[in-house]
Amino acid sequence: MVAAISASGPSFRLTEDRIPEAAAAVRAAADEVSGRLGYLRLD
Repeated sequence: MVAAISASGPSFRLTEDRIPEAAAAVRAAADEVSGRLGYLRLD
């Protein structure tokens, strides 16, 4: 299975300073979805 999660918004809300915060939230959501689908990260 392949899927995608993204974050978007107007530039006055998703400023350059907020991109790392949004990226972390997207990554956390992707990890949560992957875990619920049975993916086990072997870090």
